[in-house]
Amino acid sequence: MKFRTVVVLAGMAVVNLAAQLPPQFQVGSPKTWPQAKIDAWNAYQKTAGILNHSPDRRDYIIAGNQIRTIIWDHGSIGQPGKEPSLEWPTFSTHGYAYEFGPFVGIEVPIDTNGYFMRYFDDAGNPVIFDETNPAYATTHIIISDGLRDGGSGASSAEVSPSSGARWQFEPVEGFVNPDQPNLAVLDDPGTWPLNWDNWPGTYQVGASSADQAAFFVMDDQDNLEYTERQSNPFFPFPDDHSIGGLGLRVDVRVYQWSNPLANDAIFFVYAITNTSQNDYEKVVFGMFGDPHIGGSADFSDDFAFFDKRIDMVYGYDADNKGQWGGETGWMGFMFLESPGNATDGIDNDDD
Repeated sequence: MKFRTVVVLAGMAVVNLAAQLPPQFQVGSPKTWPQAKIDAWNAYQKTAGILNHSPDRRDYIIAGNQIRTIIWDHGSIGQPGKEPSLEWPTFSTHGYAYEFGPFVGIEVPIDTNGYFMRYFDDAGNPVIFDETNPAYATTHIIISDGLRDGGSGASSAEVSPSSGARWQFEPVEGFVNPDQPNLAVLDDPGTWPLNWDNWPGTYQVGASSADQAAFFVMDDQDNLEYTERQSNPFFPFPDDHSIGGLGLRVDVRVYQWSNPLANDAIFFVYAITNTSQNDYEKVVFGMFGDPHIGGSADFSDDFAFFDKRIDMVYGYDADNKGQWGGETGWMGFMFLESPGNATDGIDNDDD
């Protein structure tokens, strides 16, 4: 089952596990650290505590038009404390964001065995989720994301207290050449898996209309936050309690066009598949955003607004002046398309 249920913008909840980190990273945030410490933190994050099923995280600096930014194959867009992080114009060193990244949140009612409970029984009657139902245990709100920092600092990193694995999306093996450091991109066949003869175009193999494109796949089976709980754990796959998360697999495509009509935009397409047998009813898909209009040292005078007429969130600098001394641009984010409900008679995807 594929789904793309959307919200506009939201923050993330994190769990404080500072004791699991090296002492030098337990205080403060990359927002205020010197560059040498930021570089050390990024190096630590890249390899620390990854479960065996996940390959090393890979990145790529995409620069197919006037936007240049690092993207990661675990979902993060930009990199806290390091450029290019949604830089505009290209090679100006004018960064516009600390970090962006998608997340999925799902309401998960579970039974006393830790398994998902359906909302309706075989007769179509709604299931009661309270103390009158002896099979019902509790309801969790579970979020999967791939944020490197989320603006909360290293001391709030979401990692397992037992294994050190991150409770996040991680890249799925088999979609990149493992003998090089970058994720797969359109114009460099050396980054492709060795079994690819052509680029996996959106509509046709080997075809792409974009001037630059990237492709990767991630899943949330390393998100063991609720699987490892001592009280009321949740197991998305009843036959394998080692798998965490929600059973989500995300195919991600990134596009840039240099045409003047689109050369100040970057497009992300997320095809989210529920690989479990759980028929989730209440799902949201959103984008975490932490812009710094005017540069990483000039975020304190930033403002944001949501324009309902065009369904766009945008950020801007109060004095329209960046840390470089010149004018700033405005940065906007919007959902362009999301599948609607084909049977409710409502145009809920606004097409």
